[in-house]
Amino acid sequence: MSSSTTRIPSSVLNPTEPAVTNWQFEDETPDIVKAYFNALGITRWLPEEEFTQNLSQRFGFEATEYLEDANIKTYRGKQAVSVKASNLELALAVRSQYDGTRYEEFISWFAAADLPQPKRILDIGCNIGVTTCFLAIRHPEATIIGIDCSQAAIECAKKLATKLHLTNVEFIEADVLALPDELKGQKFDLVCSSDIADGLMGMRSFDNSVEKLLSGADQDGLEYARILADFLADEQSRAVSFDGFFMPHNLARWLWALRDVGIHVPAESIEMLYFFNTEYHWHDRLPVFIGSKQAATLPTAEEIRSLWTGGLDEIPEQDVYEDIEAESVLAASDSKELRHSFLREFPDWDEVPDVTTELWETGSHVLIYKYSYDRCKLVRLPAEDPGHLVELLRETLDDDREES
Repeated sequence: MSSSTTRIPSSVLNPTEPAVTNWQFEDETPDIVKAYFNALGITRWLPEEEFTQNLSQRFGFEATEYLEDANIKTYRGKQAVSVKASNLELALAVRSQYDGTRYEEFISWFAAADLPQPKRILDIGCNIGVTTCFLAIRHPEATIIGIDCSQAAIECAKKLATKLHLTNVEFIEADVLALPDELKGQKFDLVCSSDIADGLMGMRSFDNSVEKLLSGADQDGLEYARILADFLADEQSRAVSFDGFFMPHNLARWLWALRDVGIHVPAESIEMLYFFNTEYHWHDRLPVFIGSKQAATLPTAEEIRSLWTGGLDEIPEQDVYEDIEAESVLAASDSKELRHSFLREFPDWDEVPDVTTELWETGSHVLIYKYSYDRCKLVRLPAEDPGHLVELLRETLDDDREES
């Protein structure tokens, strides 16, 4: 449904309490999203010092408290601290600063998503309700429930719904792994998961290849996946996942867990959303996808890696590759044979991961592949006599083994 035909409630187009926004929208941002940002008062990103001063001027002691805690906390800590006093405007100011571009991309995706018209929607990990309230506006005939384990976040979400004069949305404080009785057994046509699965599974990046993870080499995430499956009413219901999968390995683990409980995700439903990460000042990307109980083929490892690399055609010919490009090139190398493998362990070094080095031979190259839980690297050496070079390198690796 296009933004021009989406019915926008008058409470959003003409809010009783007008909010000022100076957000710089992307050209393709739908009108409904622009109206929503204006109603919320989402404001543009500021340099950290200017943001700190602005926050202090607007919120006084509460801002001082937030800033003191934020100095020793991570990004996720900032999200939590921003709502600890249940101050909606403070929370919106912080979320504007650190999540504005991500909200714009995700909500714009929702505005254009081809989804069956839902009657009941569940938003898991709703935080202060920014996405949940948009769903209430996008689907005015539906009943929406947002849940989050933070009481302060839920209080802010309720205030946001009141601010927007929404009557079709409800917020409940709940831990998704320990559901209250009022949610047990409930069924929904649309279930949204935001920033939940990645936290439950952990971000272990390169602990296995994408191929191995797609074959069920990891059990993490299964409990949460079963809960999502139980919430889906029938085969027409949909599950939307927008979790912090910064690496394809974590996405592969989540897709396998979902398929194991009967939620299927076709490759064509997976889309990358691009946004500017204002916390770390770089351009970021995260996958969003739609799953259902309708049978579908699990995406291949190369399809998943291509989301990050653009496909092998986009990877330049070179001698050294790193991270997911390294794994893609190794996987695509024809007629390769593993000639040697060596694990270097660092049991007494908590901060240093174990490193595996593999030596591969093809008809024309020798490939040295090194990987740990958080990175990998591939060195590709052309050789007229690959076998001779393999023997020399293997001797070097054996020396490394003796030294360790």
